[in-house]
Amino acid sequence: MIFSRMRATRVITPQLCTMLYTVLCALCFIAPTANAAKPYGGIGANYLRAAISDTRFALASTEARLGVYLRPQIAVELHAATGILDSNEQDAELSLDYSANAYLRLESPERKNMKIYVLLGYGQSSLDLDRSDSGLPGSESFNAASYGLGFEFAVRREQGLYLDFGWQRHYADGQIELDAAGLSLRMMF
Repeated sequence: MIFSRMRATRVITPQLCTMLYTVLCALCFIAPTANAAKPYGGIGANYLRAAISDTRFALASTEARLGVYLRPQIAVELHAATGILDSNEQDAELSLDYSANAYLRLESPERKNMKIYVLLGYGQSSLDLDRSDSGLPGSESFNAASYGLGFEFAVRREQGLYLDFGWQRHYADGQIELDAAGLSLRMMF
């Protein structure tokens, strides 16, 4: 099976979630002023492009995120996604079990109700590959530095509502790649 030939690390999901939650809470407490710590959340849908060896897969996922601004234009975010649409290519079926990421978010100043941002962080994605000819399912978790970029439009600035278009590279090493492009709504609390 292809996953057995790939370099992957298994990490228990609750441990990763606990670590990400602890990092977010710690960063909230070290924010320089009470006015700077502005929390927000968002929900969205993603198109995922996965490549394993020479086979390309098209998946879909839903995503939730929580974040907090530490300073103007600097925030930390936690992203969690789960697959909602699997992909069948050749003799294989691929699905996204979950993806969990922690990011540092750096933004440009807002101009004409739009801003550009960059995401830098670390995450874990779990893919499930089932090859019909072998009958052997395989699920692996992949940990890696992840990054992304996007832009946002202020839909209702007074209420803190933004429409977000973004791209993220979740994993790329050897013969496995996982990218996401999506649309989401983000709201300040």
